[in-house]
Amino acid sequence: MRARLIASTVAGQLAGTDVFCTSAFFGVLEGDFNGYMALGYAIKCRAEVVLLPLTTRVIARVRRAEAGQTEEPDAARAAARANSGPYSRPSTVSRSSAKVPSMMLARI
Repeated sequence: MRARLIASTVAGQLAGTDVFCTSAFFGVLEGDFNGYMALGYAIKCRAEVVLLPLTTRVIARVRRAEAGQTEEPDAARAAARANSGPYSRPSTVSRSSAKVPSMMLARI
Protein backbone atom coordinates (compact mmCIF):
# COMPACT_ATOMS: atom_id res chain seq x y z
CA MET A 1 0.00 0.00 0.00
CA ARG A 2 2.88 2.37 0.70
CA ALA A 3 4.21 2.14 -2.85
CA ARG A 4 0.75 2.88 -4.21
CA LEU A 5 0.37 5.93 -1.96
CA ILE A 6 3.77 7.28 -2.91
CA ALA A 7 3.19 6.69 -6.64
CA SER A 8 -0.18 8.41 -6.40
CA THR A 9 1.40 11.35 -4.59
CA VAL A 10 4.22 11.67 -7.12
CA ALA A 11 1.80 11.74 -10.06
CA GLY A 12 -0.83 13.91 -8.41
CA GLN A 13 1.57 16.46 -6.99
CA LEU A 14 3.35 16.79 -10.33
CA ALA A 15 0.09 17.70 -12.06
CA GLY A 16 -1.11 19.87 -9.19
CA THR A 17 2.13 21.78 -8.80
CA ASP A 18 2.36 22.37 -12.54
CA VAL A 19 -1.19 23.69 -12.83
CA PHE A 20 -1.02 25.85 -9.70
CA CYS A 21 2.41 27.35 -10.25
CA THR A 22 1.77 28.06 -13.91
CA SER A 23 -1.62 29.68 -13.33
CA ALA A 24 -0.59 31.63 -10.23
CA PHE A 25 3.00 32.69 -10.84
CA PHE A 26 3.98 32.31 -14.51
CA GLY A 27 5.28 35.68 -15.68
CA VAL A 28 5.01 37.12 -12.18
CA LEU A 29 8.11 35.59 -10.63
CA GLU A 30 11.43 36.99 -11.56
CA GLY A 31 14.14 34.41 -11.80
CA ASP A 32 14.06 30.67 -12.16
CA PHE A 33 10.42 29.62 -12.58
CA ASN A 34 11.32 25.96 -13.16
CA GLY A 35 13.40 25.94 -9.98
CA TYR A 36 10.43 27.32 -8.07
CA MET A 37 8.20 24.56 -9.45
CA ALA A 38 10.77 21.86 -8.67
CA LEU A 39 11.18 23.11 -5.10
CA GLY A 40 7.42 23.18 -4.50
CA TYR A 41 7.05 19.68 -5.94
CA ALA A 42 9.90 18.33 -3.80
CA ILE A 43 8.49 19.85 -0.61
CA LYS A 44 5.03 18.40 -1.25
CA CYS A 45 6.31 14.92 -2.04
CA ARG A 46 8.63 14.92 0.95
CA ALA A 47 5.80 16.01 3.25
CA GLU A 48 3.68 13.09 2.03
CA VAL A 49 6.51 10.61 2.62
CA VAL A 50 7.05 11.99 6.14
CA LEU A 51 3.31 11.81 6.89
CA LEU A 52 2.93 8.34 5.34
CA PRO A 53 2.75 6.49 8.70
CA LEU A 54 -0.10 8.75 9.79
CA THR A 55 -1.82 8.36 6.43
CA THR A 56 -1.71 4.57 6.60
CA ARG A 57 -3.15 4.60 10.14
CA VAL A 58 -6.02 6.83 9.05
CA ILE A 59 -6.74 4.59 6.05
CA ALA A 60 -6.73 1.50 8.28
CA ARG A 61 -9.12 3.14 10.76
CA VAL A 62 -11.51 4.20 7.99
CA ARG A 63 -11.47 0.70 6.51
CA ARG A 64 -12.26 -0.84 9.89
CA ALA A 65 -15.12 1.62 10.40
CA GLU A 66 -16.52 0.89 6.95
CA ALA A 67 -16.33 -2.85 7.56
CA GLY A 68 -18.42 -2.41 10.71
CA GLN A 69 -21.34 -0.77 8.91
CA THR A 70 -24.49 -2.86 8.93
CA GLU A 71 -26.16 -1.28 5.92
CA GLU A 72 -24.59 -0.45 2.61
CA PRO A 73 -24.92 3.20 1.51
CA ASP A 74 -26.45 2.10 -1.81
CA ALA A 75 -29.09 0.09 0.02
CA ALA A 76 -29.93 3.08 2.21
CA ARG A 77 -30.34 5.28 -0.85
CA ALA A 78 -32.53 2.67 -2.55
CA ALA A 79 -34.73 2.43 0.55
CA ALA A 80 -35.06 6.22 0.68
CA ARG A 81 -36.07 6.31 -2.99
CA ALA A 82 -38.63 3.55 -2.46
CA ASN A 83 -40.25 5.53 0.35
CA SER A 84 -40.34 8.80 -1.56
CA GLY A 85 -42.58 9.90 -4.34
CA PRO A 86 -44.80 12.72 -5.45
CA TYR A 87 -47.59 11.74 -3.01
CA SER A 88 -45.60 10.57 -0.01
CA ARG A 89 -44.90 12.59 3.12
CA PRO A 90 -42.17 12.07 5.67
CA SER A 91 -43.58 9.98 8.51
CA THR A 92 -42.00 12.17 11.20
CA VAL A 93 -43.82 15.35 10.19
CA SER A 94 -47.55 15.66 10.64
CA ARG A 95 -49.77 18.31 9.12
CA SER A 96 -50.25 20.01 12.45
CA SER A 97 -46.53 20.30 13.20
CA ALA A 98 -45.45 21.34 9.70
CA LYS A 99 -44.95 25.02 9.05
CA VAL A 100 -47.01 25.13 5.85
CA PRO A 101 -49.33 27.98 4.87
CA SER A 102 -53.00 27.03 5.13
CA MET A 103 -53.53 27.62 1.40
CA MET A 104 -51.05 24.85 0.65
CA LEU A 105 -52.66 22.43 3.11
CA ALA A 106 -55.77 22.34 0.96
CA ARG A 107 -53.70 21.08 -1.97
CA ILE A 108 -51.96 18.35 -0.03
